[in-house]
Amino acid sequence: MNISIKLNTSKLFLPIALLGAMLTGFAQEENLTPFPPAVNDDTTKIKIGNMTIIFNENEDDFDDFDEDDTLDVSKYEEGVGLEGQMNIGANGWMTSSNQIDFSSTYENMNVDIARSRSFGFDFKLVGADLFNHRLFVSPGFGITWNSYKFKNNITMSSTDTTTFTLDTVIKYDKYKFRSTYIEIPLTIGTRIGNLDSDHVLTIEAGVIGGYNIGNIIKQKYSSEGADFKDKLKDDFNVNPFKLDAIASVKIGDVGLFARYSLTTMFTEGRTQEVYPFAVGITLGGI
Repeated sequence: MNISIKLNTSKLFLPIALLGAMLTGFAQEENLTPFPPAVNDDTTKIKIGNMTIIFNENEDDFDDFDEDDTLDVSKYEEGVGLEGQMNIGANGWMTSSNQIDFSSTYENMNVDIARSRSFGFDFKLVGADLFNHRLFVSPGFGITWNSYKFKNNITMSSTDTTTFTLDTVIKYDKYKFRSTYIEIPLTIGTRIGNLDSDHVLTIEAGVIGGYNIGNIIKQKYSSEGADFKDKLKDDFNVNPFKLDAIASVKIGDVGLFARYSLTTMFTEGRTQEVYPFAVGITLGGI
């Protein structure tokens, strides 16, 4: 089997650019302190493990121990583990020149982004932190389903090439192409703000390697008074391997993500060169 994969490294930072404007909006809405507030000059803190003892020079003795002010157990200090994360968004694909509207020759490949969905779930390693939990590395593993619905009433078929043909015989009530990947994400991130707060600003960027495990077309239509539901499974000349760039910004456990594929959706030379992308909401993680 001859596999040809084209790597478009020039678009490596495209997801970061897409999130730039979003990050500005977040910063304006949240009053974030870059580091925990300084301790009062008359107060001395001594930290032993997860316990903090506070001495106040204005008092005859040090402050009473209670759970709120002496035990500083941060969720970032719980050791190495796995955290679940979910990404839900809209997806489509672009030309090599970052256009989402294709030329008249290939207009049947136009994706209806508003009705196309990306859903992914992964487990990411947490606890690999540096610089007092401000920086972190987060590898993981997961699965993503990308569903594409088209603007035109087309039929997608595959032999040596993958074609998108306007169907003038059948009017589809539903026509969806879905591609599924198992994935290995690797991101580097930073946390900004008071780490004891639930509103820490987290910024991540990295890459996601993926392996295609299935492609299916689901179609629903009526003909001569009868209703039909068909499922067509094939490789459709989809590239078996892919590499995406991803960037995300979160406040607490909720945020936004953008990802863009550095590899073509389909094997080179089998149809027009397109690069998948997705934008949406990310939930969970740490």
